[in-house]
Amino acid sequence: MGLAFRAFALDVRLGGCMVPSLGEGDDDWWLIALRVVHVGSSMAWFGGAVIESFILFPAARALGPAGQPFIDQRQGAPTAPPQ
Repeated sequence: MGLAFRAFALDVRLGGCMVPSLGEGDDDWWLIALRVVHVGSSMAWFGGAVIESFILFPAARALGPAGQPFIDQRQGAPTAPPQ
């Protein structure tokens, strides 16, 4: 058994959370900050995918032919000026 796995198993047995402990020291603040950024950005990415899949794309499909300019505008594609 590797040392990291033993430390994780010990942390779980002692009633800790299912995340390996960061250790003790003043240098761990940046690991916590990185975890917060990582979790926050993944929530934003997943939320955006859910909103597009279940709200925006069905709305564009319901618009019929007028839905294509809507999707083009959402994705930042250049559009031709109206004639």
